Amino acid sequence: MQTAELMQRGANRATDAPPQDSKFSDANQIRTLTGLLFLPLAVITWHHARDYWVPMRGFLDDCVYFKHFVTLLFVLCGFTVARQYDLKDAGASLHFYLGRTARIWPIHAACLVLLLVSISEVFTIRGQWLPIFLANLFMVQTWVPMAQWYWSYNSPSYATSTLFWCEIAFPLLCIGARRSKSLVLVATGLIVLAVICVANSLHLPGDDMTHASLRGVLYVSPLARLF
Repeated sequence: MQTAELMQRGANRATDAPPQDSKFSDANQIRTLTGLLFLPLAVITWHHARDYWVPMRGFLDDCVYFKHFVTLLFVLCGFTVARQYDLKDAGASLHFYLGRTARIWPIHAACLVLLLVSISEVFTIRGQWLPIFLANLFMVQTWVPMAQWYWSYNSPSYATSTLFWCEIAFPLLCIGARRSKSLVLVATGLIVLAVICVANSLHLPGDDMTHASLRGVLYVSPLARLF
C-alpha cells in the first residue's frame, strides 16, 4: 500500500515537473543563433581580405552575396539581443547601455589606435582629418552619408557603428513595443520609406567620397537598418 502510494506521488511529481530537455531551452536557442553569426562574419572577413590573399584573388568577386550576408548579420544581432534582454525600467536600460558599450567600444577604439600606430604613414589625425577621426572614435561616422567619413580609417568598422546606434535605439523600441508592436514596425518601416523617398528626390549618386550618396543613406546609415 505504502509502496503504491509513493509510486503515485512520484508519478505526480514527474507529471508536474517542467521538461528538463535543455536542447529546446531559451539559452540553447541563443547559443545556436549566436553560432550562426559565424557564417556572415566569415563571408565579411573573406570579402575584405580576398584582395590580399593572392591564390584566391578574384574568387567570388560578386558583391551581391556579400550584401545579403551583411543584412543577415544585422538581423541576427538584433534578434539575439532582443531575446537576451528584458528592459522593464530605466535601471535595466542603463545597465543595457553600459554593458553593450563595454562590449563594443574598447575593441573598436583599440583597432583604430592600432591602425594609426602600425600604418602612420597612411593614416593621420591632423587638419581636416581630425573631425573624421573623432567621428570614428565615438562611432558616429555612419551618420555622415559620405564615403570619406564612413569608409575612413578602419572601414569595416562602419558595421560596428551602425549596430551600436541600432542598440542605442533598442530600449526605446522595447518601450514602444509594449504598447503596440504594430506601431513600432510601421514607424520604423516608414522611416526607411522616407529615407528612400528623400534619397530618390535628391538624385543622389550611388557612391561618392565627398558628397551624400545612396550607399551612405540606404546601406550604411543606422536609420536604414532600424526596421
